[in-house]
Amino acid sequence: MARPSLLRGLCALSVFSQPILGHMQMSDPSPLRDPHSNRTNEPKDYNILMPLKADGSDFTCKGYQWNTPLTPVATYDAGETYTMKLMGGATHGGGSCQISLSCNQGVDFKVIKSIIGGCPEEKEYGFTIPQDVATAQCLLSWSWFNRVGNREMYQNCAVVNIVG
Repeated sequence: MARPSLLRGLCALSVFSQPILGHMQMSDPSPLRDPHSNRTNEPKDYNILMPLKADGSDFTCKGYQWNTPLTPVATYDAGETYTMKLMGGATHGGGSCQISLSCNQGVDFKVIKSIIGGCPEEKEYGFTIPQDVATAQCLLSWSWFNRVGNREMYQNCAVVNIVG
């Protein structure tokens, strides 16, 4: 019969050897401080899967638009439809997501796509850049309110160029 300390050790090892799926993050376009990007001019957020702070102190975009080089990762034409991709595994039973656009560094956002319920159970969502958006450098935001667990808000923002 195995000793209790050996059994505890094996149980602990089995728990820690399971794959960690994390929450969810926008993967395309690549968000500010994406730990998976090859951008060397910005710090990496190795906690990018964490929700925004409950007190709102890091809303919007975790404040990264104020202290991170704004390197555009995509160019979108006004009036055209594109795909936003997500990665991760803990969908918390879905919830609701929005894709929005800010052309003033996150002071104001315009929602361009709402997914009510079941988000982020899919890994790709289409969105259309409004026809009336002028040529500018903007933040494309993916935000998510989970359905199961603590009420939390998740948000990633990517710097994109819009051609109006």
